[in-house]
Amino acid sequence: MLKELLYHIARILPFALLRKMANRPVIGINYHSIMGLDVDAEINKNVYRTKEELEADLQFLQKHYEVISPKEIIESKGAVKSSKQPKVFITLDDGLAIQYQHIVPILSKYNIKAIFFINPDFVDNKDLHYKRKVNYLIGMLNAEKIKDVEQQWGQIFKMVGIEPSYTTEDLYQIKYEYRTVLDQLAEVFQLSFTDLLEQQPVYLSSVQIKEMLDDGFYFGGHSMDHPNFKELNDDQQIAQSLTSIRWVVDRWNLPYALFAYPMNDQKISKNVINRVHQVADVSFGINGMMDELTPRHMPRITIEQSGKPIKQCLKYEYLRYLFLRLMNGKTYQRN
Repeated sequence: MLKELLYHIARILPFALLRKMANRPVIGINYHSIMGLDVDAEINKNVYRTKEELEADLQFLQKHYEVISPKEIIESKGAVKSSKQPKVFITLDDGLAIQYQHIVPILSKYNIKAIFFINPDFVDNKDLHYKRKVNYLIGMLNAEKIKDVEQQWGQIFKMVGIEPSYTTEDLYQIKYEYRTVLDQLAEVFQLSFTDLLEQQPVYLSSVQIKEMLDDGFYFGGHSMDHPNFKELNDDQQIAQSLTSIRWVVDRWNLPYALFAYPMNDQKISKNVINRVHQVADVSFGINGMMDELTPRHMPRITIEQSGKPIKQCLKYEYLRYLFLRLMNGKTYQRN
């Protein structure tokens, strides 16, 4: 309700006024994919930018902001100096092959160097995210096939505390903690995630990443296999974070270390952020424009899921920032 109200008010107010009132010296914009191009039909239901919309976003940003290189962020450890023109940086999460195939050429057209955050377990299509495995199994199974293996199905689900309904709906109950169940189920039905990834690669390859690095793009960790951090304790979050950062740095001998929290960072504790900064130069979250306790943790905005033009999205984000600052203070509070 509040979001709808803020969008309504933001439509009325001029962009320049909201930007001036918010006075944000630097903002981050995050993307994932391109509309309708994923090999997973379920993921294609998500709202992303089309290639034309992405180009329109970049044109708008270059007109109204100074698009900065990740190098400036790294050298300043997130304390980017303000200038007459507000600054913006671009990031992309999840290390998808679509990014190399369709987004990198657009970024290169506008001479924009972005940061790509990747999950080491998925690089070179070594494995598939557990929710994508769920989607694949749902697409391949039906009531008749499940009935043929009813006993095995029941045993597997009961083993992890799920009372089965013997339908594909059971698959939605599998959480990250019990993700290996999905590999067992695939084996029961003689399905192979490895074969799927060979036929339809989802993620970036090492060769593609090396080419992108050579072209001036930047890379960072994004956890090992993209769990929902809300389901992990602090120690598990720290292990996922630090291991992924070190893997990326060591694999390509990078002179910098970057990290972006998977999904969002609103429930990430100060303890976790401080531990991550023992290794990472800068970390990134998804939390609009709010200031953090340290400039080394930088918020980002996700606009693609709104389906709205970038100008409208940014007007909303500026107004949201002003509202939250009025209610809660300028700095985002963490436990």
